[in-house]
Amino acid sequence: MNILPQKRKDEHWFLLLVFSLTSLALSAQTDYTAIDQHARQAPKRLHQNLPALSDYLLKGANNNTEKVRSFYSWIIKNIEYDEKARESKRINRHIVDILQRRKALCLGYAQLLLRFCQEAEIPCQIIEGYTKGAPTSTPNLERPDHAWNAVFLDGRWQLLDVTWGHSLYDADGNFDGSSGRDYFLPTPQRFVLDHLPVDPAWQLLRRPIQPQEFRLSPPRMLRLLQDSSASYAFEDSLHYALSLPAPAQKLLLARRSYRFYPTEATAKELSATLMDYEYHLGQRSEALQARGSLDSLLQVQEQMVSICEEAKASWPLFPKQQENCAYNRIHYGISLKERVDQSDEGAERTALHQQMLSQFQQAQAELQQMEQNAFVRQGLRVCEEYIGYCEDWLGRK
Repeated sequence: MNILPQKRKDEHWFLLLVFSLTSLALSAQTDYTAIDQHARQAPKRLHQNLPALSDYLLKGANNNTEKVRSFYSWIIKNIEYDEKARESKRINRHIVDILQRRKALCLGYAQLLLRFCQEAEIPCQIIEGYTKGAPTSTPNLERPDHAWNAVFLDGRWQLLDVTWGHSLYDADGNFDGSSGRDYFLPTPQRFVLDHLPVDPAWQLLRRPIQPQEFRLSPPRMLRLLQDSSASYAFEDSLHYALSLPAPAQKLLLARRSYRFYPTEATAKELSATLMDYEYHLGQRSEALQARGSLDSLLQVQEQMVSICEEAKASWPLFPKQQENCAYNRIHYGISLKERVDQSDEGAERTALHQQMLSQFQQAQAELQQMEQNAFVRQGLRVCEEYIGYCEDWLGRK
Protein backbone atom coordinates (compact mmCIF):
# COMPACT_ATOMS: atom_id res chain seq x y z
CA MET A 1 0.00 0.00 0.00
CA ASN A 2 1.84 3.03 -1.20
CA ILE A 3 -0.49 5.43 -2.96
CA LEU A 4 -0.08 9.21 -2.85
CA PRO A 5 -2.69 11.70 -4.03
CA GLN A 6 -2.33 13.38 -7.40
CA LYS A 7 -2.52 17.12 -7.89
CA ARG A 8 -4.83 17.83 -10.78
CA LYS A 9 -5.63 21.15 -12.39
CA ASP A 10 -9.17 20.09 -13.25
CA GLU A 11 -10.31 19.68 -9.66
CA HIS A 12 -11.38 23.28 -9.07
CA TRP A 13 -14.90 22.71 -10.37
CA PHE A 14 -15.32 19.67 -8.20
CA LEU A 15 -14.09 21.43 -5.08
CA LEU A 16 -16.40 24.36 -5.68
CA LEU A 17 -19.25 21.89 -5.91
CA VAL A 18 -18.31 20.14 -2.68
CA PHE A 19 -17.96 23.26 -0.62
CA SER A 20 -21.01 24.95 -2.10
CA LEU A 21 -23.29 22.19 -0.80
CA THR A 22 -24.23 23.31 2.68
CA SER A 23 -25.32 19.81 3.63
CA LEU A 24 -21.76 18.62 3.11
CA ALA A 25 -19.88 21.71 4.18
CA LEU A 26 -17.03 21.28 6.60
CA SER A 27 -17.50 22.53 10.12
CA ALA A 28 -15.96 25.86 10.93
CA GLN A 29 -12.22 25.59 10.56
CA THR A 30 -10.37 25.29 13.85
CA ASP A 31 -7.22 27.33 14.23
CA TYR A 32 -4.42 24.85 14.87
CA THR A 33 -1.61 27.38 14.47
CA ALA A 34 -0.44 27.21 18.09
CA ILE A 35 -0.45 23.42 18.40
CA ASP A 36 1.16 23.02 14.97
CA GLN A 37 3.97 25.36 15.98
CA HIS A 38 4.43 23.50 19.27
CA ALA A 39 4.70 20.18 17.43
CA ARG A 40 7.25 21.49 14.93
CA GLN A 41 9.45 22.74 17.76
CA ALA A 42 9.84 19.32 19.36
CA PRO A 43 13.51 18.93 20.40
CA LYS A 44 15.44 16.62 18.11
CA ARG A 45 16.79 14.71 21.12
CA LEU A 46 13.26 13.35 21.60
CA HIS A 47 12.66 12.27 18.01
CA GLN A 48 13.64 8.64 18.51
CA ASN A 49 12.07 8.23 21.95
CA LEU A 50 8.36 7.81 21.28
CA PRO A 51 7.09 7.97 24.92
CA ALA A 52 9.15 11.12 25.67
CA LEU A 53 8.21 12.67 22.31
CA SER A 54 4.55 11.91 22.97
CA ASP A 55 4.75 13.58 26.39
CA TYR A 56 6.18 16.71 24.79
CA LEU A 57 3.56 16.82 22.04
CA LEU A 58 0.73 16.40 24.55
CA LYS A 59 1.86 19.33 26.73
CA GLY A 60 0.74 21.88 24.18
CA ALA A 61 -2.75 20.40 23.71
CA ASN A 62 -5.95 21.55 25.42
CA ASN A 63 -8.15 18.63 24.34
CA ASN A 64 -7.99 15.27 22.56
CA THR A 65 -8.50 16.81 19.13
CA GLU A 66 -5.46 19.04 19.67
CA LYS A 67 -3.51 16.02 20.94
CA VAL A 68 -4.18 14.15 17.70
CA ARG A 69 -3.42 17.31 15.72
CA SER A 70 -0.07 17.60 17.51
CA PHE A 71 0.82 14.02 16.56
CA TYR A 72 -0.39 14.63 13.00
CA SER A 73 1.68 17.82 12.64
CA TRP A 74 4.86 16.27 14.02
CA ILE A 75 4.61 13.28 11.68
CA ILE A 76 3.96 15.49 8.66
CA LYS A 77 6.96 17.69 9.48
CA ASN A 78 9.41 14.91 10.36
CA ILE A 79 8.54 11.71 8.46
CA GLU A 80 9.19 11.63 4.73
CA TYR A 81 7.33 9.46 2.27
CA ASP A 82 9.71 6.63 1.34
CA GLU A 83 9.76 6.68 -2.47
CA LYS A 84 12.58 4.13 -2.66
CA ALA A 85 10.69 1.71 -0.45
CA ARG A 86 7.63 2.22 -2.60
CA GLU A 87 9.57 1.21 -5.70
CA SER A 88 11.23 -1.77 -4.04
CA LYS A 89 8.03 -2.74 -2.19
CA ARG A 90 9.92 -2.66 1.10
CA ILE A 91 7.36 -2.32 3.90
CA ASN A 92 8.76 -0.52 6.93
CA ARG A 93 6.44 -1.39 9.81
CA HIS A 94 8.72 -1.18 12.84
CA ILE A 95 8.14 2.06 14.75
CA VAL A 96 11.78 2.28 15.92
CA ASP A 97 12.97 1.91 12.33
CA ILE A 98 10.54 4.59 11.13
CA LEU A 99 11.73 7.04 13.77
CA GLN A 100 15.38 6.32 13.05
CA ARG A 101 15.11 6.52 9.26
CA ARG A 102 12.40 9.21 9.39
CA LYS A 103 10.75 7.59 6.40
CA ALA A 104 7.63 5.48 5.92
CA LEU A 105 4.97 4.29 3.52
CA CYS A 106 1.28 4.71 4.20
CA LEU A 107 1.03 1.78 6.62
CA GLY A 108 4.02 3.14 8.54
CA TYR A 109 2.40 6.58 8.82
CA ALA A 110 -0.82 5.00 10.06
CA GLN A 111 0.99 2.76 12.57
CA LEU A 112 3.00 5.67 13.92
CA LEU A 113 -0.14 7.72 14.52
CA LEU A 114 -1.71 4.67 16.18
CA ARG A 115 1.25 4.34 18.57
CA PHE A 116 1.06 8.03 19.47
CA CYS A 117 -2.66 7.71 20.17
CA GLN A 118 -2.04 4.65 22.31
CA GLU A 119 0.42 6.69 24.38
CA ALA A 120 -2.33 9.30 24.85
CA GLU A 121 -5.03 6.66 25.47
CA ILE A 122 -7.07 7.92 22.52
CA PRO A 123 -8.93 5.16 20.63
CA CYS A 124 -7.46 4.81 17.16
CA GLN A 125 -7.75 2.28 14.35
CA ILE A 126 -5.83 1.60 11.14
CA ILE A 127 -8.18 1.46 8.15
CA GLU A 128 -7.26 -0.19 4.86
CA GLY A 129 -8.97 0.44 1.58
CA TYR A 130 -9.02 1.69 -1.98
CA THR A 131 -8.20 5.20 -3.14
CA LYS A 132 -8.37 7.58 -6.05
CA GLY A 133 -5.21 9.56 -6.75
CA ALA A 134 -7.60 12.46 -7.19
CA PRO A 135 -11.37 12.56 -6.65
CA THR A 136 -11.84 12.86 -10.41
CA SER A 137 -9.58 9.92 -11.33
CA THR A 138 -10.51 6.27 -11.88
CA PRO A 139 -9.63 3.98 -8.93
CA ASN A 140 -7.84 0.67 -9.20
CA LEU A 141 -10.07 -1.75 -7.33
CA GLU A 142 -8.04 -4.91 -7.90
CA ARG A 143 -6.74 -4.86 -4.32
CA PRO A 144 -6.67 -2.45 -1.36
CA ASP A 145 -3.84 0.02 -1.94
CA HIS A 146 -3.73 2.38 1.04
CA ALA A 147 -3.99 2.73 4.83
CA TRP A 148 -5.19 5.61 6.99
CA ASN A 149 -6.64 6.12 10.49
CA ALA A 150 -9.85 6.61 12.41
CA VAL A 151 -9.75 8.30 15.83
CA PHE A 152 -12.47 8.52 18.45
CA LEU A 153 -12.93 12.19 19.36
CA ASP A 154 -15.86 14.06 20.92
CA GLY A 155 -17.92 10.90 21.21
CA ARG A 156 -17.63 9.75 17.61
CA TRP A 157 -15.20 8.19 15.15
CA GLN A 158 -13.48 10.60 12.76
CA LEU A 159 -11.13 10.04 9.83
CA LEU A 160 -7.69 11.31 8.87
CA ASP A 161 -4.90 10.40 6.47
CA VAL A 162 -1.41 11.39 7.60
CA THR A 163 0.21 10.15 4.38
CA TRP A 164 -1.92 12.29 2.11
CA GLY A 165 -1.84 15.12 4.63
CA HIS A 166 1.95 15.06 4.38
CA SER A 167 1.71 15.68 0.62
CA LEU A 168 -0.16 18.96 1.27
CA TYR A 169 2.63 20.54 3.32
CA ASP A 170 5.93 22.01 2.15
CA ALA A 171 9.38 21.21 3.58
CA ASP A 172 8.90 23.82 6.32
CA GLY A 173 5.61 22.31 7.40
CA ASN A 174 3.44 25.02 5.86
CA PHE A 175 0.04 23.98 4.54
CA ASP A 176 -0.56 24.28 0.80
CA GLY A 177 -4.28 24.89 0.45
CA SER A 178 -4.27 25.38 -3.31
CA SER A 179 -5.80 21.95 -3.93
CA GLY A 180 -8.73 22.66 -1.62
CA ARG A 181 -8.17 19.39 0.22
CA ASP A 182 -7.38 18.65 3.84
CA TYR A 183 -7.10 15.19 5.34
CA PHE A 184 -7.28 16.07 9.02
CA LEU A 185 -10.78 15.18 10.24
CA PRO A 186 -12.75 16.00 7.08
CA THR A 187 -16.42 15.05 6.91
CA PRO A 188 -17.07 11.40 5.99
CA GLN A 189 -18.89 12.64 2.88
CA ARG A 190 -15.76 14.46 1.73
CA PHE A 191 -13.39 11.65 2.70
CA VAL A 192 -15.25 8.91 0.80
CA LEU A 193 -14.82 10.77 -2.47
CA ASP A 194 -11.24 9.46 -2.66
CA HIS A 195 -11.01 6.90 0.20
CA LEU A 196 -13.09 3.69 0.18
CA PRO A 197 -12.45 1.41 3.21
CA VAL A 198 -12.65 -2.35 2.75
CA ASP A 199 -15.17 -2.44 5.61
CA PRO A 200 -18.09 -0.19 4.61
CA ALA A 201 -18.79 0.60 8.26
CA TRP A 202 -15.65 2.75 8.32
CA GLN A 203 -17.16 5.10 5.75
CA LEU A 204 -19.14 6.41 8.76
CA LEU A 205 -22.10 7.02 6.46
CA ARG A 206 -25.78 6.13 6.64
CA ARG A 207 -25.65 5.49 2.91
CA PRO A 208 -22.33 3.72 2.18
CA ILE A 209 -20.76 4.04 -1.25
CA GLN A 210 -20.45 0.70 -3.07
CA PRO A 211 -17.24 -0.26 -4.94
CA GLN A 212 -18.72 0.28 -8.40
CA GLU A 213 -20.11 3.65 -7.27
CA PHE A 214 -16.61 4.65 -6.20
CA ARG A 215 -15.80 4.82 -9.92
CA LEU A 216 -18.38 7.56 -10.44
CA SER A 217 -17.62 11.24 -10.75
CA PRO A 218 -17.77 13.32 -7.55
CA PRO A 219 -21.08 15.02 -8.46
CA ARG A 220 -22.76 11.65 -8.98
CA MET A 221 -21.32 10.31 -5.74
CA LEU A 222 -22.54 13.38 -3.88
CA ARG A 223 -26.05 12.86 -5.19
CA LEU A 224 -26.00 9.28 -3.87
CA LEU A 225 -24.85 10.50 -0.47
CA GLN A 226 -27.85 12.83 -0.23
CA ASP A 227 -30.24 9.87 0.04
CA SER A 228 -32.16 10.79 3.21
CA SER A 229 -33.91 7.40 3.36
CA ALA A 230 -30.68 5.46 4.01
CA SER A 231 -30.32 4.13 7.55
CA TYR A 232 -27.21 1.93 7.75
CA ALA A 233 -26.32 1.67 11.46
CA PHE A 234 -22.53 1.82 11.07
CA GLU A 235 -22.13 2.61 14.79
CA ASP A 236 -23.61 -0.77 15.75
CA SER A 237 -21.44 -2.53 13.19
CA LEU A 238 -18.28 -0.89 14.51
CA HIS A 239 -19.23 -1.44 18.15
CA TYR A 240 -19.71 -5.16 17.53
CA ALA A 241 -16.45 -5.51 15.61
CA LEU A 242 -14.38 -3.61 18.18
CA SER A 243 -15.84 -5.66 21.04
CA LEU A 244 -14.30 -8.87 19.64
CA PRO A 245 -10.85 -10.26 20.52
CA ALA A 246 -8.14 -9.32 18.01
CA PRO A 247 -8.13 -12.64 16.06
CA ALA A 248 -11.92 -12.54 15.69
CA GLN A 249 -11.78 -8.87 14.67
CA LYS A 250 -9.32 -9.68 11.92
CA LEU A 251 -11.51 -12.53 10.66
CA LEU A 252 -14.64 -10.39 10.69
CA LEU A 253 -12.85 -7.69 8.70
CA ALA A 254 -11.70 -10.21 6.09
CA ARG A 255 -15.23 -11.57 5.76
CA ARG A 256 -16.74 -8.10 5.45
CA SER A 257 -14.08 -7.08 2.93
CA TYR A 258 -14.83 -10.08 0.74
CA ARG A 259 -18.59 -9.59 0.93
CA PHE A 260 -18.20 -5.89 0.19
CA TYR A 261 -16.08 -6.47 -2.91
CA PRO A 262 -15.33 -10.12 -3.85
CA THR A 263 -12.11 -10.05 -5.86
CA GLU A 264 -9.17 -12.43 -6.18
CA ALA A 265 -7.24 -10.31 -3.69
CA THR A 266 -9.99 -10.27 -1.06
CA ALA A 267 -10.65 -14.00 -1.60
CA LYS A 268 -6.99 -14.82 -0.98
CA GLU A 269 -6.94 -12.57 2.06
CA LEU A 270 -10.07 -14.21 3.45
CA SER A 271 -8.66 -17.70 2.98
CA ALA A 272 -5.36 -16.76 4.62
CA THR A 273 -7.13 -15.04 7.53
CA LEU A 274 -9.38 -18.05 8.03
CA MET A 275 -6.37 -20.34 8.27
CA ASP A 276 -4.72 -17.95 10.74
CA TYR A 277 -7.88 -18.17 12.81
CA GLU A 278 -7.86 -21.97 12.48
CA TYR A 279 -4.36 -21.93 14.01
CA HIS A 280 -5.65 -19.72 16.84
CA LEU A 281 -8.48 -22.17 17.48
CA GLY A 282 -5.98 -25.04 17.42
CA GLN A 283 -4.13 -23.46 20.32
CA ARG A 284 -7.40 -23.12 22.22
CA SER A 285 -8.29 -26.75 21.53
CA GLU A 286 -4.96 -27.93 22.95
CA ALA A 287 -5.60 -25.98 26.15
CA LEU A 288 -9.15 -27.33 26.44
CA GLN A 289 -7.94 -30.88 25.87
CA ALA A 290 -5.32 -30.48 28.60
CA ARG A 291 -8.05 -29.32 31.01
CA GLY A 292 -10.41 -32.12 30.02
CA SER A 293 -13.14 -29.67 28.93
CA LEU A 294 -14.78 -32.01 26.43
CA ASP A 295 -17.93 -29.99 25.68
CA SER A 296 -15.95 -26.82 24.90
CA LEU A 297 -13.36 -28.86 22.99
CA LEU A 298 -16.05 -30.33 20.73
CA GLN A 299 -17.41 -26.85 19.97
CA VAL A 300 -13.97 -25.51 19.05
CA GLN A 301 -13.09 -28.56 16.93
CA GLU A 302 -16.39 -28.32 15.07
CA GLN A 303 -15.63 -24.66 14.40
CA MET A 304 -12.15 -25.57 13.11
CA VAL A 305 -13.71 -28.00 10.63
CA SER A 306 -16.15 -25.30 9.50
CA ILE A 307 -13.37 -22.70 9.19
CA CYS A 308 -11.39 -25.05 6.94
CA GLU A 309 -14.39 -25.59 4.68
CA GLU A 310 -14.90 -21.83 4.35
CA ALA A 311 -11.20 -21.30 3.61
CA LYS A 312 -11.19 -23.99 0.92
CA ALA A 313 -14.27 -22.45 -0.67
CA SER A 314 -12.55 -19.03 -0.74
CA TRP A 315 -9.20 -20.04 -2.25
CA PRO A 316 -7.21 -23.28 -2.77
CA LEU A 317 -5.20 -24.27 0.29
CA PHE A 318 -1.52 -25.16 0.44
CA PRO A 319 -0.73 -28.88 0.90
CA LYS A 320 0.20 -28.46 4.56
CA GLN A 321 -3.03 -26.59 5.21
CA GLN A 322 -4.98 -29.37 3.51
CA GLU A 323 -3.32 -31.95 5.77
CA ASN A 324 -4.12 -29.90 8.87
CA CYS A 325 -7.76 -29.57 7.83
CA ALA A 326 -8.09 -33.32 7.32
CA TYR A 327 -6.56 -33.91 10.74
CA ASN A 328 -9.06 -31.44 12.25
CA ARG A 329 -11.78 -33.88 11.21
CA ILE A 330 -9.83 -36.78 12.68
CA HIS A 331 -9.35 -35.01 16.02
CA TYR A 332 -13.01 -34.01 16.06
CA GLY A 333 -14.02 -37.61 15.39
CA ILE A 334 -11.83 -38.91 18.22
CA SER A 335 -13.39 -36.38 20.61
CA LEU A 336 -16.83 -37.53 19.51
CA LYS A 337 -15.76 -41.05 20.53
CA GLU A 338 -15.00 -39.70 24.00
CA ARG A 339 -18.50 -38.24 24.12
CA VAL A 340 -19.91 -41.65 23.09
CA ASP A 341 -18.12 -43.26 26.00
CA GLN A 342 -19.80 -40.79 28.38
CA SER A 343 -23.31 -41.28 26.98
CA ASP A 344 -25.85 -43.83 28.19
CA GLU A 345 -28.69 -42.76 25.90
CA GLY A 346 -29.18 -45.02 22.89
CA ALA A 347 -30.38 -42.45 20.34
CA GLU A 348 -27.59 -40.05 21.26
CA ARG A 349 -24.96 -42.77 20.92
CA THR A 350 -26.30 -43.66 17.47
CA ALA A 351 -26.23 -40.02 16.34
CA LEU A 352 -22.69 -39.60 17.67
CA HIS A 353 -21.49 -42.70 15.82
CA GLN A 354 -23.03 -41.37 12.62
CA GLN A 355 -21.23 -38.05 13.14
CA MET A 356 -17.98 -39.87 13.79
CA LEU A 357 -18.35 -41.98 10.67
CA SER A 358 -19.03 -38.91 8.54
CA GLN A 359 -15.96 -37.06 9.87
CA PHE A 360 -13.60 -39.99 9.34
CA GLN A 361 -14.98 -40.73 5.88
CA GLN A 362 -14.52 -37.11 4.80
CA ALA A 363 -11.03 -36.99 6.30
CA GLN A 364 -10.16 -40.22 4.46
CA ALA A 365 -11.42 -38.84 1.14
CA GLU A 366 -9.38 -35.64 1.60
CA LEU A 367 -6.20 -37.50 2.56
CA GLN A 368 -6.52 -39.87 -0.40
CA GLN A 369 -6.36 -36.86 -2.76
CA MET A 370 -3.06 -35.63 -1.29
CA GLU A 371 0.52 -36.50 -2.09
CA GLN A 372 1.35 -39.46 0.14
CA ASN A 373 3.83 -38.96 2.98
CA ALA A 374 4.21 -40.38 6.48
CA PHE A 375 1.80 -37.84 7.97
CA VAL A 376 -0.88 -38.55 5.38
CA ARG A 377 -0.46 -42.33 5.63
CA GLN A 378 -0.77 -42.21 9.41
CA GLY A 379 -4.00 -40.25 9.06
CA LEU A 380 -5.37 -42.79 6.61
CA ARG A 381 -4.64 -45.63 9.03
CA VAL A 382 -6.50 -43.84 11.81
CA CYS A 383 -9.45 -43.17 9.49
CA GLU A 384 -9.61 -46.80 8.39
CA GLU A 385 -9.59 -48.01 12.01
CA TYR A 386 -12.38 -45.68 13.16
CA ILE A 387 -14.49 -46.15 10.01
CA GLY A 388 -14.39 -49.90 10.60
CA TYR A 389 -15.36 -49.40 14.26
CA CYS A 390 -18.28 -47.06 13.42
CA GLU A 391 -19.62 -49.26 10.62
CA ASP A 392 -19.43 -52.31 12.85
CA TRP A 393 -21.24 -50.53 15.72
CA LEU A 394 -23.95 -49.06 13.47
CA GLY A 395 -24.36 -52.43 11.67
CA ARG A 396 -25.29 -54.05 14.97
CA LYS A 397 -28.08 -51.53 15.58
